[in-house]
Amino acid sequence: MSALQKIDFLLKRYLKIPMFKVFCFFGGLLSPLADKETRKEKISNILVFQGGGIGDVIRIFPCIRLLNEEFPRASITVLSPFGPAFFELFSHSHVISEHITFDVSGKHKSISSKLSLIRALRKRSFDLILCPQIGLGMIEFAVMSFLMRVPYRVGYDMHGSGFLYTSKIALQETKSIYEQHCALLKGAGIGDGKCEHSFKEPYLKIPEKDISFAHSFLRDQRTTDNDLIFTISPVVMADRDNRSPQHDRPLSSLRVWPEHKYIDLINEIIYSCRAKVIILGDRIPQGPLSDFLIKTDSPDVISAINRTTLGQSAALIRLSRVFISNDSGLLHIALALKKPSIGIFGSTSPEQVIPSVDYCIPVWAGLECSPCFVHQPVPDFKCNHDMQCLRSISVEDVMTAVKQLVNS
Repeated sequence: MSALQKIDFLLKRYLKIPMFKVFCFFGGLLSPLADKETRKEKISNILVFQGGGIGDVIRIFPCIRLLNEEFPRASITVLSPFGPAFFELFSHSHVISEHITFDVSGKHKSISSKLSLIRALRKRSFDLILCPQIGLGMIEFAVMSFLMRVPYRVGYDMHGSGFLYTSKIALQETKSIYEQHCALLKGAGIGDGKCEHSFKEPYLKIPEKDISFAHSFLRDQRTTDNDLIFTISPVVMADRDNRSPQHDRPLSSLRVWPEHKYIDLINEIIYSCRAKVIILGDRIPQGPLSDFLIKTDSPDVISAINRTTLGQSAALIRLSRVFISNDSGLLHIALALKKPSIGIFGSTSPEQVIPSVDYCIPVWAGLECSPCFVHQPVPDFKCNHDMQCLRSISVEDVMTAVKQLVNS
């Protein structure tokens, strides 16, 4: 860890986290003061603000569609880490009037840059802001929404973190985020009576160019229509740059199943299911899995690491029989595609992360100490058990789910 990283770590642990806790304490006391009924007749300019990872932004797609159905004449602007190319995956991307990139790890990392962005957005005179941020950023985004002087602000509250929103609901640990997004909008008087239907309708589309790429990719790998194909993503892209202030490790590591178990799983799937396995992800750190992918001479192991765009990965998932991953963004793409999937969970809660559907099987040890990462605004938890919630999950546990999906 460099000197600057060390300073940043210490500032978060001994200054930022205590300040956040004080904020939440007083927020819990002051929460009712900001409450205000949303007057829908005054809504013509909407901002949707989501600063999370792939899965977080995928989950706002139904929200945007519902906002358009409720306010068909309104302009909808999206503020997120992703540009228009990402939203090509959204079936109703045409309802978005403008995209503004929010780069919290780069351009908008400093307080001054955030204030500059706030001033620019304040001039846009938005009537309503939907900010369904969970976990890291809940407090900052609530404050930013307030400073933009948007009259109607809709977002989550947890331990007082969202007291500045005019319409809010408490973020729950045992209810899926999809359901909670629906409840959040209904609490603001938006989409009542059609919210559940809108969220169940397909909202993901894969561009033809990406589907064409996937077919070409599979041909190049000498697969046939008779091959049983699995897609596996052993990486977590989100939170790589966010480190736990308690034990200085990337928060993404709290959701990653051990690499050696992924290697054993890949080999077992090839042997037991007579399948081909495609490995997806933007990059894999140096370690056992990267060495395995470099050295293996098996034609049944196909590495697509750093070889596909997000849309191309989505197309490969669509063409596969089963998708397997950690709690990650690609899992949410598989869910949106209604692809038979297996999610491997450790510190996070499958009840909170995924909806209750018959095509996705969560594999979770359910230890007494987990879940500890329930998207709380202050990441003040510390694992004292060497990530046993993930380490205790065996290859046999995952293979049981594999056989259930393959045979169904």
